[in-house]
Formats: sequence, structure tokens, C-alpha cells
Amino acid sequence: MKKKITSLIALFMVMVMALTGCGSSGSSSDSSADAGEPKYGGQLDITTGTVSSLDPMFESVDEPMSRHIFETVLALDETGTPQTGLCSYKYSDDQLTLTLTLRDGIKFHNGDTVNAEDVVASIKRWAENISFGKSYVGKYMDSISAADDKTTVIKFKSIASAAIYALAYEYQGAYVMPKEVCEEFPASAVTDNSKIIGTGPYKLVEWKSDAYVMTERYTDYKATGNACGGPAGNKYAYCDKICFWFASDSDAKMNGLVSGQYDLYRLADYSAYASLKDDPNFKVEMISDGTKPALVFNKSQGVCSNKLVRQAILAALDMDQVMLGAFNTKELYDLTGSWTPIGSAYYCDNSKYNQKDLSKAKELLAQSGYNGETVTYITDTTGYYYETAMIVTNAMRSIGMNVDLQTMDQATLYTVRKDPSKYDIFAVGFTAKADCSMMAFLGDTWPGEWVSEKKTDIINKMNATTDAQTRIGLWKEMTDLIYDEVPVITFGERKNCTIVAKNIMNATYSGSEPYYWNVWINE
Repeated sequence: MKKKITSLIALFMVMVMALTGCGSSGSSSDSSADAGEPKYGGQLDITTGTVSSLDPMFESVDEPMSRHIFETVLALDETGTPQTGLCSYKYSDDQLTLTLTLRDGIKFHNGDTVNAEDVVASIKRWAENISFGKSYVGKYMDSISAADDKTTVIKFKSIASAAIYALAYEYQGAYVMPKEVCEEFPASAVTDNSKIIGTGPYKLVEWKSDAYVMTERYTDYKATGNACGGPAGNKYAYCDKICFWFASDSDAKMNGLVSGQYDLYRLADYSAYASLKDDPNFKVEMISDGTKPALVFNKSQGVCSNKLVRQAILAALDMDQVMLGAFNTKELYDLTGSWTPIGSAYYCDNSKYNQKDLSKAKELLAQSGYNGETVTYITDTTGYYYETAMIVTNAMRSIGMNVDLQTMDQATLYTVRKDPSKYDIFAVGFTAKADCSMMAFLGDTWPGEWVSEKKTDIINKMNATTDAQTRIGLWKEMTDLIYDEVPVITFGERKNCTIVAKNIMNATYSGSEPYYWNVWINE
């Protein structure tokens, strides 16, 4: 699809990543070295999945359109560190009061100035309805109020160390909308498209539910001014419009890309990658988004409740073999044992990752007393869940284990894994969270049921402080514990393969959630 480009040259800030933590890592940056100077103009056409709502608090499908329309209270930078978003923040000395101060001059898409009453109403709606908001802010919150037009004050009953991470997280996050919209839809998604009113760099033009979401540049948008990358960085709406086109499957997405109907195809599969990677009309962007293909052990009963069995399976695995089998090319993954994403301030690898030591594995299995019992491994039938499960099953069999690999659809898998009598291992993929303490498998009652006094002690210590360096040190302790007790195994980190037309520039992003406000189109 041809684009008409207006040649307005804009100042572009190259975001530089600052990495801290207990290991080094690499990550995609927010800029393309060969992209040239940014240009305003044109329409960016993106193929994506469907959504049931444009209310970002209630939409559970991970598609990016509403994140261009709305913004969160705080925002994460490229290392996952909370920064100023719509508001800056400050804790009291006792860490029981969090003060949020709106930046100057922020307006909603309807022209109204954002004030603290809007922030209060939005946080309350989120903390009362969304499980994420309830868990990390709502249950700790004693009160929330507007001290003046710009200042929101949250008082906590006890220290809520992850609150600022939760207020900055994008997936079903604390997005700010007008107070009157919050009051009209206090406990359900906004269903009136005229009320889809945010502060982001793009505003809603039209949502045709079976076809597309059309957005256009919001000319009164006010950037954060932060000298960082990621969602907390400055957002430049280079494209006049961004249209998100719904496509039902990967073939439809690739065919639309090839025909010129679409400019960008995110999460392209190996078939699309292999077909287009050498095509001069397209570029391939490999983006680390923090997704961890993994398995989870049943720790409450059965064969894998024995720690030595779990350690034996970990020792047996050649992670490169597992990931290559799942993704077909090394360009689509990184080998890392960190449970936090590449680029995270909490990034932490471990020497027990990728041991590929069959002799050690057999010794550990013998010490466990394993006597040929059947190990039930459940997975769905598609994608990396199935591929990794097959390869791990073969590795387990190579050290003398009897494995029953059972396949089912994903909905059934999610149901069966809640019943510990039905499995010993299940396939899974973990996505990046706002804070490492929010990882699902750390919960005592989450499927697999990892109950550990040491784990609970580390979590309690993390929850008792907001000091970043102290929490990073505690997360290293947690990583060491995970590799000792082996409640779960990560095989590595998937890369998001995004295929774009050759004239689309800067189509990369930092973090787990995609965004396209800094993309521009060359003639």
C-alpha cells in the first residue's frame, strides 16, 4: 500500500540502555542504526489479532492498539525500572505513603485537562477490579485521595514494595481515563467507543469490530521528557495514522504483508520468517520480549515431588537442542537461564542452566530412588509448548525415565493443570512481569504448588523494601533457590520475530508489550 509522506524532519533521541543486575545481557534498542532521520506522515498498517474491548484495563488479549490511546500512571523504562509516566512518584520515609504528581499540561483526547481526580478514579477502578491491581496495590491500600489538582496520595496499611511496578505495568495496567468514564463503567469494560478517551500519542478514529481499529496522531500529546527507552521514553507520533487490521491466521497475515496490504507482521512464525528473511522488500526485526518457554513440575504429589528427580531432568537437558527444535533457527531465541528478561535490571543467569550432563542426570535419578514409575507430561498440540515437550520427553527417556506425553487443546491444558492428580509436568510459557516477585509460579497455590519456606522468606524480604539494589540481591538468592529446588525449568528466551516492509523504520521496542509510536515511514 502506497504511503504519501510529509517530509517534516524531527529531532530523534537515541535511547541508550543502562543495564544493572547480577549478570550481563544484550537487548534490542529503540532505534535502527540505518533508519536515517525520522519523518512525519503516512499511514502504518499493522496486522494483528482481534480484540473484544479497547478498554486496556479489561482487555485480556495481548494486542497493542489500546496502549497507543491510553497511558499508565507510571511507566517502565527499557530495563523494567519504574519512571515518570503521567505522574512522577515519591515515597515517604516509612514507605507507607506514595505521592503521585501529574506532569504539567497533560490533556485527554477530548481536550479536557487531566487532574488528580481522574488519577484517583482510574487507580480505584483498576485496584478494585483487576486481579493484578488488587494483588499489588488494592490489598495494601488504606486510602487514596486527591490532595490538589495535580497530587494524588496513596496511604498503605503495610509496605507495598511492588506498587510502583504495578502502576507502571502495561498489560491490564493502571491506565488513566476521565473520572466520569470510570464512574459510568465502574466494574466493566467501556463499551461506548465515544468514551475511549485517553492521553496517548494516538486517538481512536474508528473501531470496526470485525475488521480494524483506526487511530490518528493526537496533536496535543505531551511527551514525558524522560532520557530513557521503553514505554517511559518520549513518544513521537511520526505516522499520521496507525491502522490495526484483524487477520485470522498466520497465512492471512503473511499474504497481506506480501501483497502490500500490511506493513508489519508481529510474532511471525518460522514459515513466514523462512519465506521472507532474504526478500529485499522486507526486513526482519528480532525483539527480545521476555517470553520464557518452560515446564512446571507437580511438587505436591507424584514422581516429580522428589527434588532429586527434578534436578536429574534439569541436568539432562541440552537447552540449545530444546530451543532449536522448537523454533527451527537460532535467530529466534536466546540461551539464557535468567527468569527475568534480557535487559532487565534483575537479569540473573545461573551456572546450573544448560548442564547437558547425562551422567550426572543418571546419578541424581539413581539417588532419588526412581523405579520406572510413569511420568505424565501434559501439553497442548501447537507451537513451542508441544515442540519443547517432545524434546524434553526424549531427554528424560534417555536417562531411563518412563514418560507418558499427553496432548490436548490449550483450554483443556489450563483446566487439567489445576488438578495435581492428573499430571507430573506441564508445558507453559512465562511472559515478563512488571516485577520479578509477580511471577505466577512463585505463588504457593498456582498450578504445580511450589511451597518452600526459603522462597517465602525471600518474597517477604522483597516485599518489605523498595530499595532497588536490595531487591536485586534478593532476586539473585531467589534464582539460586529456583535452580536448587527446581520447581520449574526455563529453556531460554524466545525472540519476537517482526517482519516489516523495507520502508518502515524503527519497528522495534523494549519490554514485553509492543508499541509503534516511534515508527516512521520512508519514501
